[in-house]
Amino acid sequence: LYHLRRTGKFNTEFQSTPGTVAYHVPCHLKAQDIGLRSRDLMRQIPGVEVTTVDACTAHDGTWAMKKEFFALSMKWGEKAFSGMLEAGARVMATDCPLAAVQIEQATGVHPMHPIEVLARAYQRGGFPDAVPPPEPAQG
Repeated sequence: LYHLRRTGKFNTEFQSTPGTVAYHVPCHLKAQDIGLRSRDLMRQIPGVEVTTVDACTAHDGTWAMKKEFFALSMKWGEKAFSGMLEAGARVMATDCPLAAVQIEQATGVHPMHPIEVLARAYQRGGFPDAVPPPEPAQG
């Protein structure tokens, strides 16, 4: 999708908008120097405002799943969890399914994967707010 956007072939016929999105930046995307492509794609949805939360959720593979480390992982992830909540967004999103587990456990909100946000935005009624029709060209 990112390549399609760069070549001008990305479908921008969105029907609905989430409005506000709190986007968690996964640590592995930073380590791999991939960038924030999902965030940039979600920004193509009209009427969207994406707040970027760049903090580790401290899941670290299976580490946070171990009983003896769970509480510590939740403590170390507090900055990410509070950042997601403080964004006050209608939707939470992250590319990392393990970070999503941590965020949901801490906030009670299940973050969507950015591709789910895009897929719903292509649907009329996918989100409560419709994308307004384009304004007529001034001539």
